[in-house]
Amino acid sequence: MVLLMSTVVHPEALVEQWVPPVAIGRSREIEAAVLGAESSREGPSRPGLAVVTGPPGSGSSVVARWAARRLADRCRALAPGGAARIVHVPTRLYRSPHGIACALVRSYDAGLDGRGFPWGDLLAGFLRRIRRDGQPTVTVLDDLRLAGPDLLRLIRALGEPDRFLPEGDPGLPPFYTILTGTPEGLRLRDREGAGRWARAATVELAPYPEERLREIVADRMVRATDRAAVLSTAARIAHQSFLEAGGARRAIDLLRREFGIRETVRAPEDPDASVPARTIEPHLWQALVSALADGSCDVGELHRWEILCAQRAHRPPLATTTFWRRMVDLERRGWIRREVRCGGIGGSRTRLVVRRPVDEWITGRVSPETRPDGGIVGSAGLLA
Repeated sequence: MVLLMSTVVHPEALVEQWVPPVAIGRSREIEAAVLGAESSREGPSRPGLAVVTGPPGSGSSVVARWAARRLADRCRALAPGGAARIVHVPTRLYRSPHGIACALVRSYDAGLDGRGFPWGDLLAGFLRRIRRDGQPTVTVLDDLRLAGPDLLRLIRALGEPDRFLPEGDPGLPPFYTILTGTPEGLRLRDREGAGRWARAATVELAPYPEERLREIVADRMVRATDRAAVLSTAARIAHQSFLEAGGARRAIDLLRREFGIRETVRAPEDPDASVPARTIEPHLWQALVSALADGSCDVGELHRWEILCAQRAHRPPLATTTFWRRMVDLERRGWIRREVRCGGIGGSRTRLVVRRPVDEWITGRVSPETRPDGGIVGSAGLLA
């Protein structure tokens, strides 16, 4: 049975990084990660550490992000203001410690351009900001691969911030770091150089059995369609993924294909992130398609296209601040990259470079009855 794409009313439930409200088959592992992180704090100056490993598709990201939520909830219950932050970094989007450090700082300052700053200075700024704000913070470095000495030094700094910061002052608020990845990617070849990470609690995940994959697929079908799952389709997808040893990741990929949704769709930021996601207006999406047809454009060119497309749609153009917020959001989600170059008014100009083709941002077709002011084109529902 082929499912119709029109039945999908919640496409965000099918993206790779979406965290389900029920972590099927992983409750004990989540609790183990929470207990491991809490038991490793060793006083106020020693952050809590935990490592979640497993083969691709075994749910390591889900376990880590659920553990982060529970740690944040416990911190909120104990904190005077009831505030806590979760910083989730999908490390596969970044190729170096510098990129990861920039992503950590951008959890506070979405418009940061970290070029020209050493990764150590950026990481020190992130840790100082946590100390200055005084909010409990849980950091998840997802899908990490320990390749190179600088990356090992970065995670050691997260485990021993009082030794990393030059001022050496202890006193961070409750601070936790959870790493996820495959056993091969997180293998410590230099245990002495890893510092406290060599003793961090490790939660090892086994591959999902076929019956669990069937439950996961059926659950996602219900959440994506608001209808009862087609159990025969769920069983077929789970069986194929099990035979291919692809786990839940492959199963959800097959389910997306069953619905006719492109597999390149990415997830929204964690709902506990400090900056909420925002929508892409239909006329702005049309401007992005036109301006970025060659893969890059000056931001002024995109702004002119946005005004033109707004006029054609009989809509007011975006305010300048709203326009820039959209650019920041798109960059944070990995769709574009901003490059500041010399020249132009004020001595510099900003150029936008596509990291993925614009047509891959689309999760659904625009129906003829779509109102000009109704909803989102482009990354439908994901930036909402």
